[in-house]
Amino acid sequence: MLFFQFLAVLVPLAVSAVPVRRASVQVGPGTLVVLQLANVLENLETLFYQQVLAKFKAADYVADGFPSGPFVTDEITRVENDEAIHQVIKGSGAIPLECQFNLGNLLTDVKTAMNAARLLEEVGVSAYTGAVNLIDSQDANILVAAATIVTIESRHQTIFNILNGHVPSSQHFDLPLLPTEVVTVAGPLISGCDLGIPSNTPLALTNNGTITTGTLLQFSSPALTGDTSKLLCQILTGDQNSTVVLPLDKCIIPPALDGPAAVFITNTSVPLSNDILTRQNQNNTIVAGPTLTFIDSVRDELAELVTHAGQKQT
Repeated sequence: MLFFQFLAVLVPLAVSAVPVRRASVQVGPGTLVVLQLANVLENLETLFYQQVLAKFKAADYVADGFPSGPFVTDEITRVENDEAIHQVIKGSGAIPLECQFNLGNLLTDVKTAMNAARLLEEVGVSAYTGAVNLIDSQDANILVAAATIVTIESRHQTIFNILNGHVPSSQHFDLPLLPTEVVTVAGPLISGCDLGIPSNTPLALTNNGTITTGTLLQFSSPALTGDTSKLLCQILTGDQNSTVVLPLDKCIIPPALDGPAAVFITNTSVPLSNDILTRQNQNNTIVAGPTLTFIDSVRDELAELVTHAGQKQT
């Protein structure tokens, strides 16, 4: 197991990869570890979209209220092609990890799969954002390559925001995630290999339906046993300098929050910082999480227009 201080430099790109064409030069051993881990997560995303395309056809999208015809499948095909091209292991010198991916719960129906796609792309964007100041200076070319990928990942998320009927881009800033936080979110989908990345105790939301202003968040976690009366929930979006802190049993989405959010459970009321270097030093206060969710409080005419236009074509 690698030390966390080492991982803080190596892991942030684990969810998204640097393209082979940019990684053909000799890189240091730390960067090779990044490429190896990135390959695992790119394989996860590629397999997910391949399974979505294999399982759901145009009629399934119509039945679930999505646009009809090839509209949705064409968009997913483009995204899958991007993810497949973002492979990094070939020619890099790294040995690929042989992992299994636990995707069954993400493919139960069309709406579940589209929401999962939205969240997977958010993990990728947040991982890149959290990696910007952690890539070693000797690998500046990798930083540039990462920037060329994160913009594509963000466009993917915009597509799935619209297909899910929500605001294409709801915040002024993206939300950075630390390596440990990325693994806490994505780790349950990966098995059969040792990523060598520490994880917080996992956290899941059990709410059904849309999360919006006034929603009382409900949680499931191995950490939530015994007396939880002193625990706090903390909600963080890209636009906040620090979290909104609420009692665990009164974790109600406040007004003015919209878009992707990381939710933590902590043992202190001290707000977690949006600055990843500060938040890294607060990790000992986190009891569980983060989990990622979308707060959908704002009506979006573009998303409604796309969905309505697609339905009228049937």
